[in-house]
Amino acid sequence: MEPTTETKTEEIDLEKYTHSGSIANTTLKKVIEKCVHGAKIGELCEYGEKFMKDELDKVYTKKEKGNKVEKGISFPVTINVNEICNNYAPSLDCVETIKNGDIVKISLGCHIDGHISIVGHTIYIGAENESIEGVKGEVLKNAHILSQLFLKSLKVGINASDITKNIQKACEELKCNVISNCVTYQIKKYILEGSKYIFLKDNIENKIDDFQIEADDIYIIDVMVTSGDGKIKESDHKTTIYKREVQKNYQLKTNLGRSFYK
Repeated sequence: MEPTTETKTEEIDLEKYTHSGSIANTTLKKVIEKCVHGAKIGELCEYGEKFMKDELDKVYTKKEKGNKVEKGISFPVTINVNEICNNYAPSLDCVETIKNGDIVKISLGCHIDGHISIVGHTIYIGAENESIEGVKGEVLKNAHILSQLFLKSLKVGINASDITKNIQKACEELKCNVISNCVTYQIKKYILEGSKYIFLKDNIENKIDDFQIEADDIYIIDVMVTSGDGKIKESDHKTTIYKREVQKNYQLKTNLGRSFYK
């Protein structure tokens, strides 16, 4: 039986997700290898993004239906050390370095034709074969347990609120806290944060309409565990990450503005 046009389209989409995911994971491994005592955070971010762009340049080089396949970084390389939760991507002139004893959270992502893959990993910086003990060891262990629980809970037909309850129950048993406004978002083509999202913790500020997980939904699972109370605050670091609003169009008037956006 010949595959329908719809089936072919789905196969192409899956292939693009697979390729973007493979490139993101390869980049993550390369960045992890560079995360050693004394490494500069800004240089690590720059290295990861260059590697990711170079890998993207190797795939989907031919036009599709007469158009060039759009590829690029969907989420910049961020190196978040210790108390910094996420979104830290300093410029090359940043003098901050990674040190032994640090807990480093790495996130990054890319897309092929709008098919987004985001990956992340948390590592402990220490000597070879050094055991991780105390609070830091507990935080890393609990983050892994809760991530696996979230993944197992994410099934067709389950309510988003039930996933939150599963996480909260596990937190009580593990005697740990999650970041209160940490969110797992649904993603769509070219859209990093869709209309469906799942909180790790249920509270008044996080009240949303409940929904069921559906077949073919795609989510970016984000689980953050802390040794603190779970509340976060903005830092005084300079903002370096900006999000594109694909639903809004604006004609930039200057060459400088168009060049910056490109």
